[in-house]
Amino acid sequence: MGNKWGKGGEKVGKSERLILEAVSDNAEITISELSEKIGIGTTAIENNIKKLKDKGLLERGCAPSCARQIATFPTAPVSI
Repeated sequence: MGNKWGKGGEKVGKSERLILEAVSDNAEITISELSEKIGIGTTAIENNIKKLKDKGLLERGCAPSCARQIATFPTAPVSI
């Protein structure tokens, strides 16, 4: 059973929750770093990020420190 996040109370799975937590700590974390930290493959990370984007819980854009780096930002306040 997943947790609920964001204003709309979107249900998220364990991996999605861990991604949201990691991104909240470091918006410039890479897919590879997420994969290592969470313990799932990079394709699974990408799939979970897509799900979170579809739910309106994440956005991706340019990282402030590097115009070529992709950053992921939570769209709703994160409470753990």
